[in-house]
Amino acid sequence: MANIKITPLNIELTASVDSNLMEFLTLNGINLKNNCGFRGSCKKCTVKLLSGNLNNDAHYIDNIYLACQSKISEDIEIELIEYSLDKAFKINKKFDFHSSLTCLQMEKININVLPPSKEDKTADFERVMALFPDYSIAGVEVLKKLPFALRENNWNISVIKDNFKKLIVDIDKPSDKQILGLAVDIGTTTVNIIITDLTNGKIIDSASSYNEQISFGTDVISRIIYSQREKGIETLKAAVVSTINKLIDDICQNNNLIPSNIYQAVFAGNTTMMHILLGIVPNFLRIEPYVPAFFNYSPVANEIGININKYASIYCYESFGSYVGGDISAGILASRMYKNDEISLLIDIGTNGEIVLGNADWLISCACSAGPAFEGAGVKNGSRAINGAIDSVKINNKSLEPEITVINKQKPIGICGSGMIDAIAELFKAGIIDRQGKFIKNSERIKDKSYILVNIGEIDSDKEIVISESDIQNIVRTKGAIFAGIYSLLEYAGITLDEISKIYVAGGLGESIDFKNAVAIGLFPDIDRNKYEYLGNTSLKGCYLRLINYKEEQDIKKISEIMNYFDISEDEEYMNRFISSLFIPHTDLSLFPNIFK
Repeated sequence: MANIKITPLNIELTASVDSNLMEFLTLNGINLKNNCGFRGSCKKCTVKLLSGNLNNDAHYIDNIYLACQSKISEDIEIELIEYSLDKAFKINKKFDFHSSLTCLQMEKININVLPPSKEDKTADFERVMALFPDYSIAGVEVLKKLPFALRENNWNISVIKDNFKKLIVDIDKPSDKQILGLAVDIGTTTVNIIITDLTNGKIIDSASSYNEQISFGTDVISRIIYSQREKGIETLKAAVVSTINKLIDDICQNNNLIPSNIYQAVFAGNTTMMHILLGIVPNFLRIEPYVPAFFNYSPVANEIGININKYASIYCYESFGSYVGGDISAGILASRMYKNDEISLLIDIGTNGEIVLGNADWLISCACSAGPAFEGAGVKNGSRAINGAIDSVKINNKSLEPEITVINKQKPIGICGSGMIDAIAELFKAGIIDRQGKFIKNSERIKDKSYILVNIGEIDSDKEIVISESDIQNIVRTKGAIFAGIYSLLEYAGITLDEISKIYVAGGLGESIDFKNAVAIGLFPDIDRNKYEYLGNTSLKGCYLRLINYKEEQDIKKISEIMNYFDISEDEEYMNRFISSLFIPHTDLSLFPNIFK
């Protein structure tokens, strides 16, 4: 064992010899930046070695080492350069969905089973299931306990019929009569959950957190690479399960709920996230021909370690392709675009940018690697769209002074996606940056190639909040990938912009998104602004809708039947379109006639 002294936290921990320093810190709730999946290429996870020795392969410059390449071999003292503590993963974000189409089959009933006899030697399982011919039992663990439960209770037991045609034998006898449901959106950057009362479909509470896997890479490719390390997939799975369980525990403690009363859950996530949740290495997703281990599999709760009733049924939305996952299936359901005769476009902006085009007869989807900039990662003062995030920006063209709004008028903590879009559009319109996103003007608000949105003390802020030239470059790359993806999908489908009746925008950009500014920076096509509609987190809403309405399964099957997947990596023109999009708004200004009128 080796002793690890850590400043500026002034703590001392004990580590096993040969442990990876980055993994050790992460498992102890100390999170360093890492964008490369422990390859040592992003140079983000730096620590300063104050005493002791680390391996030379990890040496960066002077006394600075890369934690992801460092092996602990003896007592050391290190200084953390950039880090966050475990509590920083929590996000103050609430969701409140509603649906008039509540169709619940959830029901707890008592049954009386005739005991066996010499004349009737029907097995215990078949004896119970004969009362429910359309159902199946929820897992082998129930079957293991069933014989004892029947005999200990004189052949009188309670069962729960769920919305997935599964039967849960109420063996553990929770202390109250609550029947709860769980909806989970597993994003590469964030995890969002809802707990619902399944007797009436109402949301009890919701919670969000950054996905603890972030410490092992900010994008899916980095996570896939990390999953191939020794015990890598186990570490990644433990991280996301820990994230989900902490959110469940928070809601249950705040609302006096019992986790074992959660009898049904619906999950959605991209294809990589769902592989990791099940502990399946997603390596073949990044190797041609890019085939996953599965598209459609739903486990029982105790198979993945989620802290709900261990016999609970879990429904996982089906993936359509290597990089178009169940979160998009759920998003299509939430948008209802599959019910319309007119052609519409769904754009879900997250770490990946997923795009769906179609109507009631056909759907085509694709995905482009957008990066997590609009979710706050890779931007110095970036934030999710939560309380305290700057969500809109205006800049006076003469004074160059900003006017901002902050979500729920809280003390500003950072800038979210809608604020980033506004900031870049306003900087461009004020002539502060050029079409490449580089600063070309000077003022008191500009220093070190950064525009100061908030000074310390302004709006009661205790920190300076800026948007820098490097931030703008990251955002421009993200918007370029999405814009190129939209045009590649339209070209593949043979559809023009004039044929689109509606563009639905989903993801964590923020409800204050100004679509005129989003078009002005080249994120979205230049069409009638009235055709745009922001839907928020459609992945989570789709999970909620399936949770409270068993009839949604029919629509989900329809979506699956009419969906086609377009692999954008096979589009020879995509990269050209992407490069052309790395300007504000684009190299081809004819694509934006209304902006430059």
